[in-house]
Amino acid sequence: MAGLQSTWQRVRRALSQRVKTPALRSIARTFAHDPRYHYACFHTTDTAAALLFRNALKPKRIFTKGLYGQLPVVPKVFGAPRPPATATEARGSVADTARRFREDGIVIIPGLFAKEVAALRERYEIDRFRESRNCYAGRRFDPRREASMGAIVTDRLVLSVFAEHFGCQPFLQHLPGLVVTMPDFSDADYQRSLRSMDRGGAYLGNKNANLNWHYDTVNQVSIHVHVSDVDTRTSHMLYARTSHLRHHNYLHHDYDYYYSDEYVRSHYEIVPCVGPAGTAVLFDSNGLHRLYPVSRGYRCLVIVDWSPGNDCAYFPINEEGIASRPGAAPTAALNELTLDELQRASLSKLPASLTPG
Repeated sequence: MAGLQSTWQRVRRALSQRVKTPALRSIARTFAHDPRYHYACFHTTDTAAALLFRNALKPKRIFTKGLYGQLPVVPKVFGAPRPPATATEARGSVADTARRFREDGIVIIPGLFAKEVAALRERYEIDRFRESRNCYAGRRFDPRREASMGAIVTDRLVLSVFAEHFGCQPFLQHLPGLVVTMPDFSDADYQRSLRSMDRGGAYLGNKNANLNWHYDTVNQVSIHVHVSDVDTRTSHMLYARTSHLRHHNYLHHDYDYYYSDEYVRSHYEIVPCVGPAGTAVLFDSNGLHRLYPVSRGYRCLVIVDWSPGNDCAYFPINEEGIASRPGAAPTAALNELTLDELQRASLSKLPASLTPG
């Protein structure tokens, strides 16, 4: 490894001596980056030249941003008008929360959904996974059939913040999910496994994609609602503050999609997404984020995604991953008659009926 780094340093010096034009020198540094940030399939950087190069060769993400009005200099083509939002909701200021979300890419609101989480814990067999080993279980919901999940999905404060952020109506992008994570390895174990990987073993990183620094579907915003208490002693998400401001893109999913831990920690402030049950983590999922695994560190979340209208896909309902408690009362449906224009419109892309799968 020392010999490889020495050779790389000589290449970097040669490039910097030969390339005199500032713009070309920036590109040269992009492709001769410090090797300590690169291992296995993680070769990605956020330098301006690298991002410009990727977006020029694969313009779909930046094109989709423009079509839905998420580039300041491009007029909106798609995207429903934004219903009027009140300046202040009962549980917080929309304008202040939207400003922090726009600047940082993440806002954590403790206790926002304490009531809804208590109802979910009472109805579903969540805690039985605490005794599992290396478990990842989930269940998807039609929010119109499950009142507690529907209350989270149509929460007016959250929708108003995202409407302010998008400048248009947010739409539910995927069915909300209840997810349990219970790894039997630590982050140190995982990072060591990455360093031992050669190119032939790079699929390991892709298979465990949530453990790697990554970004999601273009224009997507999300919330994680803690159903269990989450702290630094349990598995939890890490978010790279302000990384959402970059126009991320990749040329090949196996080569330049994921970021190394060293690179992200040296270029961004890392936010541990922790808080008691009921905490809501609102984040722009075009920012860099990943799961930080803690061995035997149980975590349970509700995950919900929205967009200004692009890439809305509703997979079949999965009711087997996390079972209802025996003898639990029948699930109450969301009372859609009580929803206002913003809330009703957020569900408008859902099919009239969804079948289990």
